[in-house]
Amino acid sequence: MFGEMAELYGLDSSDLSFLDFFCVQYQAKEDDDDGNDDVMDQLEPHRDGSLLSFTILLTPPNEFEGGGTSFDALRDVTLPDHNVLHQGGVIRPQNAGDAVLHSGKLLHGADVVTFGHRVVLVGFVDVGLWCTRNDFLPIATKEWGRCDVMSYRYKRQSAITTQKKQSGWILNNSRWLPPPSEARGRSYIKGYVPAFSSVIKRADKEFQRMKKLQVEYWLLQNILLPEEERGGADDYEDDTLNEDEQREREEVLRQLGIDINDITIL
Repeated sequence: MFGEMAELYGLDSSDLSFLDFFCVQYQAKEDDDDGNDDVMDQLEPHRDGSLLSFTILLTPPNEFEGGGTSFDALRDVTLPDHNVLHQGGVIRPQNAGDAVLHSGKLLHGADVVTFGHRVVLVGFVDVGLWCTRNDFLPIATKEWGRCDVMSYRYKRQSAITTQKKQSGWILNNSRWLPPPSEARGRSYIKGYVPAFSSVIKRADKEFQRMKKLQVEYWLLQNILLPEEERGGADDYEDDTLNEDEQREREEVLRQLGIDINDITIL
């Protein structure tokens, strides 16, 4: 698997490591005879904690209906007579053992299983820090978070003023500003204030979707360093330890009778 991912993303197998590895079962609700509310037939859109991820189908496709990995970025993509990419950006492997490889930072989910059971093996894969621009992911997550805040702000405004025909705020900042005769501009606010058009625009679901997709594209185009700028694992061996922590670690190993040169990291 590492060999396939390394070739696909222009990396070396030694640059990759497992962050997590687990099986997931999706079961159609109508096939649950026990009425168990914990039965999972789908998974909501999300982003993984790893830069790279994969999903391997373990169940033969003729034993279930529906399912597959859905990608928001592929939602509007149509490929006529295509057996793998389906409506809504859902990728459905054709055989047990087929894998879907992707960046975990793409917004994705598991499409609903409508019949039978679907079992998959999921892997979260880390990429060595020497291969990535480590300040890019925090920027992307901040931008995604700003979109969520936009939605929450407009939702809160709407909830506060449900009795009115338009959303806005009931505000009063008069205690901190001079009276209207002395105030300038629109800073002095008292009473009902309609939501600004910019707030309504930024809360629009399609506007936010395109904004998030733009950030996804920017991140995936830039997160990996060019090959000539990459270092190696040795460059990061002790970067997380300061001098005091390094001495403390060496002392603990000395007390245990362990030579640091004899340690092999698996």
